Amino acid sequence: LVNRRPQPGEAAVYTVGAAGPSTREIRKDYALVSVLKGPGGNNRLFILAGLTTLGTQAATEYITKQNSLRDLTGRLKQTNGKLPEFYQVVLGVRINGGVPVEAEYVTHHVLTQ
Repeated sequence: LVNRRPQPGEAAVYTVGAAGPSTREIRKDYALVSVLKGPGGNNRLFILAGLTTLGTQAATEYITKQNSLRDLTGRLKQTNGKLPEFYQVVLGVRINGGVPVEAEYVTHHVLTQ
């Protein structure tokens, strides 16, 4: 993932951490959760994408679990108490033996579209 506007403390690039070429050797992955303006401007697109399939799986689990979703919405809330209309969130994913075992919030950017 390339962070085109890194803020202080953010990485410019997020990459897979692996001990070898096999998916079973991946130790760290990242995923991007995006809420974007949809076609025609009247809809929204909700996109989950990991650097690998394991990251995508972890992002799906993260946004469907009550505790992590509560944490995420708390981080996204603006000063007016509302969620931004469009945003992207980077999640870090810990992998063990080819299985995503933990996803955690890394950073987010509010998008203006």
